[in-house]
Amino acid sequence: IEGNLLVVRIKNTGNVHLLVKKFLLEGYNKEGNRVFEKETAGWYVLAERTVPFRIKIRQEDCLKMDKLKLTVKTDTTESSTTVDVTDKACKKTQRR
Repeated sequence: IEGNLLVVRIKNTGNVHLLVKKFLLEGYNKEGNRVFEKETAGWYVLAERTVPFRIKIRQEDCLKMDKLKLTVKTDTTESSTTVDVTDKACKKTQRR
């Protein structure tokens, strides 16, 4: 996350197109409670290409999170990763 924008780069190393069905974002506070959820549609990634998907996160939502879980669902698989959310990412020096 940088400047309230999450950029997810999807790389298709195959020789046929890949369909990214959706991105699911879940934000958690330091107590582990879910404080944010957003789902957004994906699109096709052509063979041997990398496509950046940009997902906006409102500043007030960003400030509530300490961790962000990203799940990417494609036509063939599902993958998740969790990242720390810093004050710098939210462009603020104080958290709620």
